[in-house]
Amino acid sequence: MKYLITGITGTLGQEVSRQLLADPGNVVIGISRDEFMQQLTPKHNRLTLLIADIRDGPRISDIVWTYKPDLIFHFAALKHVDIAEKNPYEAIFTNIQGTHNVVSAQKRHGVPRLVMSTTDKAVAPINVYGHTKALAERLVLSGSHNNMICRYGNVLASRGSVVESMVKSIRSEKRVYITDPNMTRFFLTIGDAARFVIASAGHPIDDGWRSASRCGEQIPKDMKAASISEIASAVIAAVGGKDIEVVTVGNRGGEKIHEDLHENCEGYYTSRDAPRHTREELISMIEPIVRKLI
Repeated sequence: MKYLITGITGTLGQEVSRQLLADPGNVVIGISRDEFMQQLTPKHNRLTLLIADIRDGPRISDIVWTYKPDLIFHFAALKHVDIAEKNPYEAIFTNIQGTHNVVSAQKRHGVPRLVMSTTDKAVAPINVYGHTKALAERLVLSGSHNNMICRYGNVLASRGSVVESMVKSIRSEKRVYITDPNMTRFFLTIGDAARFVIASAGHPIDDGWRSASRCGEQIPKDMKAASISEIASAVIAAVGGKDIEVVTVGNRGGEKIHEDLHENCEGYYTSRDAPRHTREELISMIEPIVRKLI
């Protein structure tokens, strides 16, 4: 199979590429606009990296026409809530217009399927990021009846994630900053996020990661949640720090206290009601991330 991955230098793009290339029958074409991260990406004889911006429609169309992928994984996006709130035009241009460009190229050149990663923040959105991803979801699902969206929660090891931010503040200030101790989020590891996305594309790495909520939507089964204060406690334990102060700074603009995975929540639950990660689970998930950051 030949795969095209947008946003390949992001955390999810790198992990999905790694898992796909473990199969000797797979070829990956990856695009991003991050020249520096492309230089750091391990070379592989079945991996082609291209500099391209999804906001450039003709460039994306040319790449799809040239390489003729069997499937497109669409991960490129402006992803941080606070940055999108401050830069709504950029979020709209990247997340909506960029997705339109990718879907248009898919349709124009006859790619059978496109799979997009999305977010629980697209459900009943209250911020710019959530609204742009909600519209991007509809663009993808309207592009082809074969297309899929993969909706899940926070990836613990992604760039700029809460764990990364907490480790940095511990190292520099011996403090951890949290928004609201009662705030809850769905959490999963990058490896599990990648396995879920690949399985949703029709490749059953682990059927336990597939759960269709309705046509075209994929949501992980039995997704667990944790509070921000529980994450902070696990990070402090993983770092092995002493006398670390936990400082509550309040919610940032556009943040919910609890997230949803489905519009009407039939058969699903909010992050407040979801099964919770135990402290031991959180520490085991967070420790490998902390080791890479320290």
